[in-house]
Amino acid sequence: CSLLESSGAKAFHSMCHENNDDEEENPMGASERFLRQVQNFADETLVRECNGSNHTDKSQSSLATGCASLMMSLSLQLYTCVKSEHSDKEEEDNTEEDYEAIHEYISDLAEIVTEFKDVISDSSKIELNDDNENPMASMATLVVSILTSPIGGEDAGSKNPVRASASKLTREVIKMAWSGAISVITDLSESDDAAAKLFDEDVMNTVVESVCGSPSEVGPDSNEEEDGESDEESAVFVEASK
Repeated sequence: CSLLESSGAKAFHSMCHENNDDEEENPMGASERFLRQVQNFADETLVRECNGSNHTDKSQSSLATGCASLMMSLSLQLYTCVKSEHSDKEEEDNTEEDYEAIHEYISDLAEIVTEFKDVISDSSKIELNDDNENPMASMATLVVSILTSPIGGEDAGSKNPVRASASKLTREVIKMAWSGAISVITDLSESDDAAAKLFDEDVMNTVVESVCGSPSEVGPDSNEEEDGESDEESAVFVEASK
């Protein structure tokens, strides 16, 4: 790397985003740290699953590996966020927005995994309040957000084959993460009423609205324009439930 940099090459994160505040962790560093945390949890749960120490280990490893895979898929998309000297102002703004959104998604995923860990270790934490988020609702909202963005959505007009392939990979990996969350809910439902508390009205509204649209959007002229988007979103929930 030093040889490349001495020849004028710039570090990847510098190409995408300039951070002038040395005291703050740059977005790339933060995302790498979040990814390592979830990867470590995934490794731990896989080892426990192999040892057969607990009946919930399989669902935990499914959740952790699914979320870690999604975070890695999102990280790969950062390589499509490099600004080109031929880009116009609008393309540069879109690139910057995508870059920031990817880091936000990675951060949100790490937080969701932590929330699930807390619930799995102590189901009393499912008693939701202003300081205690529902990880299932957070996961559903995040999945829909990614699928309706250029990062995970299917853009038929995209002329960038790299971005199109990366988005398709992200859509496929989302199914793994959602399936992992469902498996955790299934395991919790065997022991107490935790599943009912997690799969609450907010989760149901998010899932239903992503497939059918909100009540204000449903009308004779609203379907054609959003059919493609809704099909992609509903496919994730349908596939994950099989």
